[in-house]
Amino acid sequence: MKNNSSLLGKIKLIIALVLVLGLVIGTNVMDNTSFDIINKSVTTIYEDRLIAHDLLYKISKEIHEKQLLLVTEDTESHQKKNQQMNGTIKSLITQYEETTLTNKEVEYFDDLKKNIEELMNLETQFYQGKVTSEKEGLEEQQQAVFKKLSGTLDNLTSLQLDEGQKQVVYAMRAYQNSDLLAKMEIGALILIGLIIQVFIFYTPFRK
Repeated sequence: MKNNSSLLGKIKLIIALVLVLGLVIGTNVMDNTSFDIINKSVTTIYEDRLIAHDLLYKISKEIHEKQLLLVTEDTESHQKKNQQMNGTIKSLITQYEETTLTNKEVEYFDDLKKNIEELMNLETQFYQGKVTSEKEGLEEQQQAVFKKLSGTLDNLTSLQLDEGQKQVVYAMRAYQNSDLLAKMEIGALILIGLIIQVFIFYTPFRK
């Protein structure tokens, strides 16, 4: 009878330990999932939103300087400066391509690259032009492209803000879920503690 009681006690203890182990493993998996979501969101906000936003700002700045350069007197120094800005813009475009883009961003980004290519072609014709009337016509075309570029850059910048806000929402949800899980874990541990006490100390068949 004593052996049976000892065996029953061991079984109860094993069941209690399994319950605790199951709870620890389950909550650990859920915590890791929430942590991964938060980590991914924070990384995305920095690498694909803040950096991308900064690149767009720099591209916009270069485009604005090119537009100002267009209305000044045409000289070789201006042409050389414009070529340097083109090199900077191409480098910024390459860096932007390395960020993660949504489908909508890809659409606007393709428009941006096409508009920049069109602008550079017009600039080449402008600096090679000899006739004043021809240069004036090319200048008007460039101004039209500048307007399209401004709109496209605005759209891309707005998308960065929208996507950044989405990532913040994802991170906050994951944090709230993790916080709720932690509270549930404490409650479950208390409940299991009570169950363990019942298993160990309550023996209804003892005589």
